[in-house]
Amino acid sequence: MRVLVVGAGAIGRLMATQLMAERSADITLTLVDRNSTRAALLRDEGIHRHDERGVHDIRVDARTWETLPEESYDVAIICVKAYDVAAAVREARSALTPGAHVLLVSNGLGNYERAAESWPREQFLLSTVVCGAFCDGDRGVVVQGLGPIQLGSPTSTGAGPDPAHSAVLELFRQAGFDVAWNDEIEAAVWTKAAINCAINPAAALLQVTNEELLGTPLLVAGIEAAKEVATVARARGIALPADGWDERVEAVCRQTAGNRSSLYEDLRHARPTEIEYLCGAVGRLAEESKIEAPVNSTLARMVRALEVQARDAHAAGEAVPLVGTTTIGVEE
Repeated sequence: MRVLVVGAGAIGRLMATQLMAERSADITLTLVDRNSTRAALLRDEGIHRHDERGVHDIRVDARTWETLPEESYDVAIICVKAYDVAAAVREARSALTPGAHVLLVSNGLGNYERAAESWPREQFLLSTVVCGAFCDGDRGVVVQGLGPIQLGSPTSTGAGPDPAHSAVLELFRQAGFDVAWNDEIEAAVWTKAAINCAINPAAALLQVTNEELLGTPLLVAGIEAAKEVATVARARGIALPADGWDERVEAVCRQTAGNRSSLYEDLRHARPTEIEYLCGAVGRLAEESKIEAPVNSTLARMVRALEVQARDAHAAGEAVPLVGTTTIGVEE
């Protein structure tokens, strides 16, 4: 199987190293990075991976879109930020076999709907990935935990995976992932979004790890945000439970204890965040459904404000301000 991993951030590096370290002889893998200098570094020196087993340098064939090998890939694993998903799928089209599957591994809501404008809907796979990882420099990745992965088809008929889907499942199993098929993957994606809306903004605003978030007032607000996501999902015909969100959110915080959320990392480095695909998306979808999601809307406004402050602080060579030590103007 020829595998194309798109995106050399934390999850892309985790996926590439896990698949390469445990790969079978008939797997070829290429990692796409839009940064040509970093792609050359990863290709020449490998990815420096820290995990519970120690420190490893794992060689990968890292390329830019312009330098991809002259071959077609059987599966593309899209690991870019939510705002880059649609563009990544468009870029990948020319490198894929006609029957290739595109697996989306990105946070947030609406990624599939945008990406499906560029590839057949029945050839997409959606996922929920509970893995803690963050980048360490230009070629490092720190893996804090490998949790369960669910895969499923957005056009599922409820009959389980077909042979092509099973081949992708087996690829992940051989790599040591705890992976399972889910015929209700859309509900799983919404559940993951609810947990992300609870943890990611709160951890980013306080600039703490997931474990350090436990017991804070902002996590209490985050759990309310998760309940709002479930309400919006039910209004749109997706069956999410009303109760049990405290336990779900706190369990993920403990499971990925040392992890720094992607929003946290983005703010630390003054990068654009995915808030518009998490709490921002929930607020917009709630409005479409004629219901309210005030906690999500407030968290989104707070992150947007801190994103601007982080960008200004970075440009001035100053530390990114904490929500607890600065006044964040939130426009109504």
